[in-house]
Amino acid sequence: MSKRLTLAALTPGPDGSNELRQDLYPYAASGPVSYMERGQTYFGTERTRGGW
Repeated sequence: MSKRLTLAALTPGPDGSNELRQDLYPYAASGPVSYMERGQTYFGTERTRGGW
């Protein structure tokens, strides 16, 4: 893979805020690709599905 960029977003939750992280590979050979890890918590009780 090519150079990786990591984005972080804060979402509100009952105990404060949760940080969601997503990796971006803008210069991948097949075109831009992103990846999000499975199970990240947001809005207090929701979880990300994750994947490419």
